[in-house]
Amino acid sequence: MALQVIVNRAGIEYINGYTVATTIFNLLLLPIVATSVGFETFASQNIGAKEMGRVKEGYFL
Repeated sequence: MALQVIVNRAGIEYINGYTVATTIFNLLLLPIVATSVGFETFASQNIGAKEMGRVKEGYFL
């Protein structure tokens, strides 16, 4: 929130630059987060089924 206040006071160029930078950052971060969530589901289902070998296999793929 404080960062947004500083950017807003700096002017329209800074606001546009900040918007572009955060958009690029979010686009780069999205596949990492999606992969993590997918593996979390995979791991929890296999841990629940007591199949630790599958979890280890999936982790090292």
